[in-house]
Amino acid sequence: MSGALTAGFLGAAVAIFVSFASSPVYLAILRRREERNQETSGFALSVVAMLVTVAVFGVTLVALAGPLGMLA
Repeated sequence: MSGALTAGFLGAAVAIFVSFASSPVYLAILRRREERNQETSGFALSVVAMLVTVAVFGVTLVALAGPLGMLA
């Protein structure tokens, strides 16, 4: 049980770090689109950011649960 809990916390930590580190990319997209006078949906950017975070969390958990991972 402790291995699964540790893997969950590590997965969450990696997902949070990637989400934080990728935030300048979203800001650059907003600035570029604003310079071109194009509308940008904040909701769409939020959904993309959440999907990226969920994907990173899933990949991290699969890597930790793999044959050489913590849950093996």
